[in-house]
Amino acid sequence: MRIAIVYNGMQPAARDAAEHLRTHAAATHDYELVFHELGANATPEPTPTPTSEQTPTSPPTPTHPEHPAHIDRIISLGGDGTLLRAVALLGEAATSAPVLGINFGKVGFLAGADATQLIEAFEYALREDVYRERRTLLDVQIECTTTATTANATDTSDAQPCAYIKMQALNELVIGRAMGARVVTTTLSINEHDIFTLRGDGLIVATATGSTAYALSAGGPVVAPGYDGMVIVPLASHTLVQRAIVTAPGDTVAVTLPDTKKADISLSCDGVEIDTGERTIERITVRASDRSIELIKRDNRVFYDTLAHEFF
Repeated sequence: MRIAIVYNGMQPAARDAAEHLRTHAAATHDYELVFHELGANATPEPTPTPTSEQTPTSPPTPTHPEHPAHIDRIISLGGDGTLLRAVALLGEAATSAPVLGINFGKVGFLAGADATQLIEAFEYALREDVYRERRTLLDVQIECTTTATTANATDTSDAQPCAYIKMQALNELVIGRAMGARVVTTTLSINEHDIFTLRGDGLIVATATGSTAYALSAGGPVVAPGYDGMVIVPLASHTLVQRAIVTAPGDTVAVTLPDTKKADISLSCDGVEIDTGERTIERITVRASDRSIELIKRDNRVFYDTLAHEFF
């Protein structure tokens, strides 16, 4: 059995826990551990590069030379952010291997065990009869173009073919205004039906899992994690009537930027910024993915118990 250990190198307790697991594995010889450190001294994660083609293509799946292609379990040592980065780092492997988060952070909404239960939780995760929660992922596609600089700023005859960036997110996609930028204007449609044009700081498209993260802080609803639809939450909208929207599971959300003077935005998936280079973003499409992940919960604590414990 191969087990990926992803730990937050900025937390001494998480680093010590990783070494403890290394020693424990060496004594038992029943499994192979592969380690990846996240933090200031860690190897940077690869950034998706847009592909200049007329049809969408997927960017390379994030990998690391220490990680074999096949993983049977994933153990995250840190907070919820560490687990999110572990899922992004291991890419396709995270959709086929159950994930256990052992919480060394402040908020452990995604965690399945506490740091005080390290070895017990680790051994539990190796069992076949573990309690698992399925969590939906988002498929995000960013369509952008490159326009050569000309004397006539309105001349778009030199526009290059579309480039596409594809990402996945467990929590959310955040469309926000760039550093120092003014109010941005976004137009939202669902299943090709225009819903609204928003002036503000942007919006969040979240999964049910992400509804208790940034979306909650922005005033969105709490959605039980078994729901496969999305939550759309405006950010600091310049209106008195804007509300969050909960979509149906099969819906497709599209966001465009109709005003080029108010289109200086930043994009991030699960807290990791997406670099589109000098390209102009034309359209962002989000839908629930066919893929999902499974979170291991050692204590069998249901979502509503966690909600009450963390927020009330």
